[in-house]
Amino acid sequence: MSNKRDSHTWCAMFGALFLLAVSTLGFAAISEDLTKNNFRVSVCNIADMTVSFKIDQSFGEPLITSKMQWQAGPNTSRDCLSKITQIWLQVRTQTDGLTYMKLSPTISAAGVKLDTSTTESPNWTTLFCSSPKIGSPCESIVEAKRLMASNLKFESFEVTSDTLATSNIGSVSSPTSNTLRTDKSKSSFSLDSLLADAIDTVVKPQNDISSEQQQSETNVVAKPLLNPQETAQNISDQKEEEAKTALNSVVTLISSSLAQYTTPAHNCESERKVANWVQVRGSCQLNFRSTSSHNFLCADSGKPEPITTTNAASINFANGLNAVSDIRISSDGWASISLELSDEFHNQSEGNYKSNRWYFTTEASQLNTLQQLAGSILTLKSYCESQS
Repeated sequence: MSNKRDSHTWCAMFGALFLLAVSTLGFAAISEDLTKNNFRVSVCNIADMTVSFKIDQSFGEPLITSKMQWQAGPNTSRDCLSKITQIWLQVRTQTDGLTYMKLSPTISAAGVKLDTSTTESPNWTTLFCSSPKIGSPCESIVEAKRLMASNLKFESFEVTSDTLATSNIGSVSSPTSNTLRTDKSKSSFSLDSLLADAIDTVVKPQNDISSEQQQSETNVVAKPLLNPQETAQNISDQKEEEAKTALNSVVTLISSSLAQYTTPAHNCESERKVANWVQVRGSCQLNFRSTSSHNFLCADSGKPEPITTTNAASINFANGLNAVSDIRISSDGWASISLELSDEFHNQSEGNYKSNRWYFTTEASQLNTLQQLAGSILTLKSYCESQS
């Protein structure tokens, strides 16, 4: 009887060891280089790009190390690629399906050789996704682990990049007009003219009125009294103008004064660099994104480990924003405001993390900038809610 129990015990132990061995072998590290030639990313022409990556596991979690280099094509500056650029590996599965895996290498200038690697440990639930787009559906933990243990073929890669909305403000030299460009026949703003308006506001402020304009305004003949319908239309037009100006202000401030912020180093972290980005999707729809990057200085290897985090939120100002907080000023030299959202957004770098707040932080010396941003957001919120 004892021999029979011992036999069962040894069989069970052998089975467990066999499964462990199979699991370990299934997760053998993958290391490859992929190159792509003559393609376009946003406004950038890419002559060629090489992506080097290694996929491994550590304590049961995926570990991805990646780096990249590229050469600029025609009419493309060497720093054309935004720091908010994602590289998606195109992966062919054993069943001939197609899935995508996101890499977050350091985005270098064109011509810089592969020298800096970025290591990240994404959640299993964000490892294999259906399309090369943040927010697309991804596989479950069970399916992701099964895919990782299978025979995968890395065929190519896709590159997506978000360019700062008004990153060329400083280079604009001769705006044609300092007035808001609106089409009264349309209920929504003209997105084509939005950035031009924001640029005009920065380059040539509204109160820069020529002497000829002042003289012309002095000689204007008083208009007859308006009927109630005309008065109501004028009020509506004025509110639309105010909302458009507020939207221009939000875009301009986030893309210039609030585009970047650096926090001091402390303990095991180097200084943290934060970049903000905004994208206009409609009259009352804004997409916010921020990236934070720093070096972890207390790694067992003794070498700094780059860490990058990305947050994203899509806000409908008609019903998606509950409140704007008071400005908070810290004794450490920074100031911030937070937006209280009615709909939760996903922290894309951590997959399943959610929050109902979005923060803008900068140096305390930028207090006036935060006040202007908060006022513009509240104006836009009021207008969009009245239109819903």
